[in-house]
Amino acid sequence: MTDEPITFSDVIDSIVPKAAWKVGRQYDRWGFGVEDASQEMLCWAYGDGAARIRRWLGGEPQQIARLHWALVDVGRAVGEKEKAARCGYSTDDVQWYSPSLVEGLMPLVLDETYDGIDGAGEADGKRQKRMPNEGGDLLAYIVDIRRAIALCKDWVYETLIGSAPGAAGWDEAIQEVLNRLGGETPFVGRRRVMSNAAAQFATKEQEAP
Repeated sequence: MTDEPITFSDVIDSIVPKAAWKVGRQYDRWGFGVEDASQEMLCWAYGDGAARIRRWLGGEPQQIARLHWALVDVGRAVGEKEKAARCGYSTDDVQWYSPSLVEGLMPLVLDETYDGIDGAGEADGKRQKRMPNEGGDLLAYIVDIRRAIALCKDWVYETLIGSAPGAAGWDEAIQEVLNRLGGETPFVGRRRVMSNAAAQFATKEQEAP
């Protein structure tokens, strides 16, 4: 006997409360509690996030973990703003990662010869070029992502090293790495985030003759 598929109502009645509890416990001391987190998540679920939620529920298998972390990210984004206001710092100074950023840097992350030094990774005879800094240190991002992968289960690395974007399990593997990095919202670290375009440029530069 198989479990019944999760419905949109199940998301509202069960997944949102669990995600809100997780976020509220983290930010309650800064005036953003469980009820506040729940309200933010519900607004997102019925508004901007509705289409994504239905897409994740309609997949095979359903992407319940991704849905849960998306809700957590929604709550944390607001919770971090409340925390920043009370602690006197700007959320602009907080680092975060997006799926496309992690995916864009993956060729360099998985290239064991890449260490951020000009000329590294010359096994194919091509000299690698430095990435112009755009508010972030390329190598720092690479190191962060490599560490995150090392903390994931073996299937994550095996999927990333053995397949490509669009392959079965790829999106789930990227999401697992994101979870280890702290999610998609700005609440981890203090370096400014590199833009997705910058990540793609960095990868292309490594492949240029």
